[in-house]
Amino acid sequence: MLIAHINSEKTYTEKYRYALPMNKESSDKSTEKFAPVYTIGVTAEMLGVSVPTIRKYEAAHFVLPYRTDSNHRRFSQTDIEILRCVREMIDKFGVSMNGIDRLLALIPCWEIKGCSEKDRKMCDAYYNDDIPCWSAQVKQGACKEEECRTCIVYEKANNLCHIKELIKQYSKY
Repeated sequence: MLIAHINSEKTYTEKYRYALPMNKESSDKSTEKFAPVYTIGVTAEMLGVSVPTIRKYEAAHFVLPYRTDSNHRRFSQTDIEILRCVREMIDKFGVSMNGIDRLLALIPCWEIKGCSEKDRKMCDAYYNDDIPCWSAQVKQGACKEEECRTCIVYEKANNLCHIKELIKQYSKY
């Protein structure tokens, strides 16, 4: 269940937070970063891009916004961080959207999640080198029942600008 509260005395970020998850963990900072709080318009404004650009990034599977009952998008702080990194890769480094897809696909989700060899052999994310794991059709092991939006791998995608460090962190070599 979501609740709408906007107070004019709040900061810019707080002003646009329309909702927080209603559960006992909602006050926990670690869950707040996954809360679906920003509309697509606010997200575009925060990033300095157009709404169609945000839709294009969603279609490319860079982010997984929540959908309300009326099918409106709601973005989390994690989504915003990923999109900021995507913009930096495009603007600062000239990386194409296809290039970003390839970089996101390099995140070693199987290492981060500790997947078994058996699970890896049956998982699309392990073999597919051009989509991020949250776009994989067949998921196994720890990912089979987990919500991708709140997964540690999805959260680490906001470190795309420093992908080499992320890969080194989980590399066995």
